[in-house]
Amino acid sequence: MFCIKCGKPAWKDNLCKECFLEKNELFSIKNKVVRIKECSCGRYFIKKWVKPKKNIIEDITNDNIKLLGDISEKSVSWKRKGNKYIVRVRAVGTIGGLQKEEEKEYIIITRKNMCDVCTKRKGNYYEAQIQLRGVSLKKFFSILPKKDRDKITKLEKVRNGFNIYLSDKKMAKKIIMGMKRLNLNIKPSYKLVGMKKGRKIYRDYYSVKPLS
Repeated sequence: MFCIKCGKPAWKDNLCKECFLEKNELFSIKNKVVRIKECSCGRYFIKKWVKPKKNIIEDITNDNIKLLGDISEKSVSWKRKGNKYIVRVRAVGTIGGLQKEEEKEYIIITRKNMCDVCTKRKGNYYEAQIQLRGVSLKKFFSILPKKDRDKITKLEKVRNGFNIYLSDKKMAKKIIMGMKRLNLNIKPSYKLVGMKKGRKIYRDYYSVKPLS
């Protein structure tokens, strides 16, 4: 049996080894051009604003390639030209038991924009306020994970403590649940601040003090 493409002895699927490797890819690029919004804080937007796990380019590349063979080695490199990244992906692996190396390129086009977190912080937006009185910031930060500290839109020093403004009331509730385990005196209150689509919008306030 001979290769249907070049006439050499066939190896698999009516193709010789060379033509089989030429036809079958280790990986493919889903989108040759990827457009993103990029904030000065490091977040980027494709379908939503996200923090990069390691590096924006590597994160996007991992989502933009489809693995078709068994990859043993992969590297990503890039060059920036103005608002464009030219990204090169190199992979080594096997297809049908044959060793292969591939390189492919795609382009990321960026546009500067302010993410929702930075917009809220700049506008002093907040959904909840935690009022620490006689309680250290250290206790507060021991409960709030580092990855969620961007939810703080303002930290205000006041007499006997701090007012902490949070852009996410769900996060505020989680913090308060954690502070309850520290045997603190916590009193919640709620203030009507507006209406949205016929629903009342409340802002949450939490007074946090040592047990007297």
